Amino acid sequence: MIKLKNPLKIALTRPLGQNKETADYARKLGFDPDIYPMVRLEPSSNHVYEQISDALKNKFRSVVFTSKRGIEFFDQYLKTQNKKFTDVIGSRISFAMGPTTAQALKNVGITPYYPKIATSKHLADLIIEHNHTESCSPVAVLRTSIALGRPPTLNLREVGMEVQEFPVYETLANSPEVIDSLIKRLSGNQLSAVVFTSSYAVDVLFTKGSFSEIEVQEALKHTNVCSLGPTTTKTLNLRGIQVDVQSKSIAINPLLEEIREWLEKQRTAQLL
Repeated sequence: MIKLKNPLKIALTRPLGQNKETADYARKLGFDPDIYPMVRLEPSSNHVYEQISDALKNKFRSVVFTSKRGIEFFDQYLKTQNKKFTDVIGSRISFAMGPTTAQALKNVGITPYYPKIATSKHLADLIIEHNHTESCSPVAVLRTSIALGRPPTLNLREVGMEVQEFPVYETLANSPEVIDSLIKRLSGNQLSAVVFTSSYAVDVLFTKGSFSEIEVQEALKHTNVCSLGPTTTKTLNLRGIQVDVQSKSIAINPLLEEIREWLEKQRTAQLL
């Protein structure tokens, strides 16, 4: 059993732009978070944004947004063109992955539909259900470049819907120095938990630093490994890592709450 630290030290591996809000919420729960962003997010080129704008205006009946950051990047581009989000989306049916993405859309004047449970499957089910009463096809899916071809796109194509994806931002590996610093921290038995929010972040940890796969595996044995959703868990398992806490959805705050509850149970067990 991992000996827990007091206060509970956890490592967050989300991209830097997303980690601040996550760290703030972690502190409210009593964690002492350290930030080790495995990936960095970069906007797509203006040429890609021009293609997205033209396509949305001329072809699609509905549009799907899978992340808050994608909305922010696209909105930044539109502002440089003196355009508003509503100018491009118009009256098209909009869908969001979950409440955080939905709120980001509301902030730019769009009211989307979104599933009660923030998973790709539930989002796809919502779009398919909506398609029965009001045709949503063709559908534009705006997401990060590394997620192209994955659910919910696969689910929609399986039922015959026309779908086209657009890389609204790029997800890239962070520097080896950041990656190595997390591995060293893990090896030193200094963290109560590490939180992975994407498969790509896991792959970066294992492949983009200077440590071998076996060394990374050994380092992760010194902490509790927590995963945002089954896809990330599967990637960890394929890397030989047992997951201690897996979220029930792909929303980060509920995962932090689940981690807190689980660690408190572990702490109680250590005192017995």
